[in-house]
Amino acid sequence: MGSLLLFLLLYKVWIIIGVLLIIIEIFDNNFFFLPIGLAALFTAFSLYVDQKDYISELNLLNSWSIILIYFAFLSILSVYILRFIFHSRIEKNKDINKY
Repeated sequence: MGSLLLFLLLYKVWIIIGVLLIIIEIFDNNFFFLPIGLAALFTAFSLYVDQKDYISELNLLNSWSIILIYFAFLSILSVYILRFIFHSRIEKNKDINKY
């Protein structure tokens, strides 16, 4: 079980997860997988930057539990951001049949 959790430390795994979730969203069109896929891609970017020490030498994302909490936070945040973006576009298109 421990070796499976070490895959969460690799940014390439998060890229694969993010791309797969976005592809599923394209075919499902349910607006469930898109925010999670974007959060996975941003987690991959954060892991890459953290492992290459571009910003600082702290290595904040060094445990799989911290990475999962970070991913969960980004997923929730991306749901609210995308809902705000798409809700403002819907409000501009006023329809008399809005219930």
